[in-house]
Amino acid sequence: MKEIEIQIEELRKQLNNMVDNINHFNSDKVLEVSRKLDKVIFEYMMSTKCYGTIFLQDKGTRTNGRADNC
Repeated sequence: MKEIEIQIEELRKQLNNMVDNINHFNSDKVLEVSRKLDKVIFEYMMSTKCYGTIFLQDKGTRTNGRADNC
């Protein structure tokens, strides 16, 4: 699981760098890295059996989105 967390952090850094320099990067590349990050986060959630949304907005109340089975 630690490996997935490291991969998430690396992909977030890549996205942050691309967003900071958006004029220098092709938007397709930003989308590609964003999709990779989504996939890694999904795999992480599946491995921890947490199927909820990370942040769920419901009537102005924020929750951590963790499902009852987490």
